[in-house]
Amino acid sequence: MKKIMIIVMLLLSGITLIGCEEVTTAVTTADGTVIVDPAIYPIANAADLSTIEMNKNYILTADIDLDGVEWVPLGNSVTPYLGTFDGDGYTISNFQITQSRNFNGLFGYAFGDIIDLSVTDFVIEYATDIVTYAAGLVAYTSGDITNCHVDGSINVDNTVTNIFAGLLAGFVTSYITNATTAVDFVETTITSCSALGTITVIADDFIYVGGLIGQIYNVAIDRCFAETTINAGSRTYRVYAGGLLGYNYGGILYGHEEEIERSTDIAIKNSYAITTIAVSSLGTTVTVGGLIGYSHSGLIENDYAIATITAIGPVVNAGGIIGENWTGTLVNVVTKITFTLTPSGNQETNWSAIAGFQDGRSVINNAYHLTTLVTPMTSETGSPITITSLANVNWYHDTLNWDETQTDISKAVANFTH
Repeated sequence: MKKIMIIVMLLLSGITLIGCEEVTTAVTTADGTVIVDPAIYPIANAADLSTIEMNKNYILTADIDLDGVEWVPLGNSVTPYLGTFDGDGYTISNFQITQSRNFNGLFGYAFGDIIDLSVTDFVIEYATDIVTYAAGLVAYTSGDITNCHVDGSINVDNTVTNIFAGLLAGFVTSYITNATTAVDFVETTITSCSALGTITVIADDFIYVGGLIGQIYNVAIDRCFAETTINAGSRTYRVYAGGLLGYNYGGILYGHEEEIERSTDIAIKNSYAITTIAVSSLGTTVTVGGLIGYSHSGLIENDYAIATITAIGPVVNAGGIIGENWTGTLVNVVTKITFTLTPSGNQETNWSAIAGFQDGRSVINNAYHLTTLVTPMTSETGSPITITSLANVNWYHDTLNWDETQTDISKAVANFTH
């Protein structure tokens, strides 16, 4: 099914679900006007791609090299892309974006799904003074993303306000209508996607940056990975940075346990990040994690992170898996982490191998770490592990309870012992 949702921004507390419309490919308005054409149209070249209509479904029929063109993103907040875009295993490559916009990527703003597409050799580099979302694939979306892969670079300087940046997506959310119930709710999913490349972001205000996605809101992630280098600095306020995700909220179903027959946890599972992160804030707080910077609610399960993190700021929350964890559950996770803190003034530091800061409602179960203590930990989370165990396939089966059909254990072994 294709989901076309009305935008409803939700508060992080006191959420009431009030609606979600599930529709087929052909979507109509109240007066019967078709807003998504049910046909599927082929795209064979750059001219076809740059002139797509926002209410049609497309399929690539060849690789497309954009020859370094200054790209104009497909879709915006006024006219978002509503159809399904099927890459059919092909690649779109070699474009640049240097113009300041709210939404910069191959797609700027999309409600529709994007599947089976690779986007490579992109360079997104610009300065701006407006809230901006930057990504190789899609800057802002509520559509599912499946089997999509990106490889490129992002470099953004915001002289006034906020940045949301990730190589795959800047911001992904599950939007609802004003009639959604907990029973109706279906989260957006990111499945079997990957990101390679570098991100450098500087802002005056908030930064949300992740190797895969900058921020997600009630979104499920399964079998994804990011191998990236991230540099982020806020001149006056906060940085949320993670090897996979900068910021995660997954608690929209909390409080509705008696209404639904499913778990209330929205999961990030079977995924990993390998990253080098350097973060700083001259204002208030740096929150950084090898996998996720900040996480509120939801389930983190069967994941791992390999990270080298350097941080500076008045307040630093840093962890090998999560920098700051509120009301969330971590289970069957492992990290290999090197952390260096640059001291400054009356600095407050929460640094631990699994979760740097966690509130009293958070749960960590069956979590392990191999830690290089450049900076001593301020608290203990998880259990230490040796490289010998990380090199043993059976350890992942027997101790972490990982399933080879869901998590590539051989690849994990290779990554940890490389």
